[in-house]
Amino acid sequence: MSEDSGSDKDQKTEEPTARRLEKSKEDGQTPFSKEVVNWFFLVGCASIALWILPYLLRLSLKDLAFFIDRPHDVNIENGQLSFLFYKSFTIFSKLVFIPSVILFALLLAAAYGQVHGAISLKTLKIKMDRLSPAKGFKKIFSMRSFVEFLKTLFKTSVLCIGAFFVLKEDLKKIASGALLSLKDISKMMFDFMSEIFMFILIFLFFLAVFDFFYQRYTFMKNLRMTKHEIKEEFKESDGDPHIKSRIRQIRQERMKKNIMQNVPKATVIITNPTHFSVALAFNEETLDTPVVVAKGQDFLALTIREVAKKHNIPIVENPPVARDLYARVDVDQPIPEDTFKVVAEIIRFVMSLKSKPF
Repeated sequence: MSEDSGSDKDQKTEEPTARRLEKSKEDGQTPFSKEVVNWFFLVGCASIALWILPYLLRLSLKDLAFFIDRPHDVNIENGQLSFLFYKSFTIFSKLVFIPSVILFALLLAAAYGQVHGAISLKTLKIKMDRLSPAKGFKKIFSMRSFVEFLKTLFKTSVLCIGAFFVLKEDLKKIASGALLSLKDISKMMFDFMSEIFMFILIFLFFLAVFDFFYQRYTFMKNLRMTKHEIKEEFKESDGDPHIKSRIRQIRQERMKKNIMQNVPKATVIITNPTHFSVALAFNEETLDTPVVVAKGQDFLALTIREVAKKHNIPIVENPPVARDLYARVDVDQPIPEDTFKVVAEIIRFVMSLKSKPF
């Protein structure tokens, strides 16, 4: 069993198809880095501690300035005490609510930005195999768990060693702290904590970047397919009316885009007049063979005519030639030799119209 699964994994050499990726997204399976979320959490906590909370505290102290500066003037009987309790509760709520909302928004952005909205209720379903002790034991000793263990070990080691070298000189100052004043000790401790925090922040940033790309690499690797799986998916897709319809829609959109770009370059439009339209470009200077720059049937034929009218390109009705060129000549290809004479007459007619004074 294990040998078969191992050989099957070795055969998965092909990159996942668009359908495989779409299905994975529908199932709520997307690459996700916890390190990115952890880093945003750390940045959020630092921002709250260094800027947001001090700002909110300054505002709060202004609101309570009267009660702090002149506590003996507070009159219990006229309701000032109840107002003080109300004000204190409001300030406390503000100090808790605003930082919590900011932190929650940061974490949500870090998580939601990675999954691109691929949230599926399927991931919330309870699967019985997850409750199996054997499955749980296997999960503990899986390669993914081993990598996570190594990552945690590496992170802890680097943080400890890095913090030691960063603070090597500060440790000497701390040892001689008894000779310093309280103000100097406070400043030294603040600098000490700032250096540690900056080192942790920078290190975890690079770790988050690495983990972000590593999770995407392992995700794409796990979704790899065998050549047989790709063939089977192609067979299923080929018979799916929704996929066929989508393919037709994409093809039409591309053709319409080409029409919008190429028709303005045309010399003349030859039409059926309603079902087929073929746009020909002819270079008067080089006298090269006319080239089909755009062609379309029904809706696309109408689009070609509309673009041609917008750019004042002559439209000539010649059903046999329009049908013949549409069926035999691809876009960006010259017309066949047996159509030279009739096309030359059409181009000569168009040139004569251009040369006539209005």
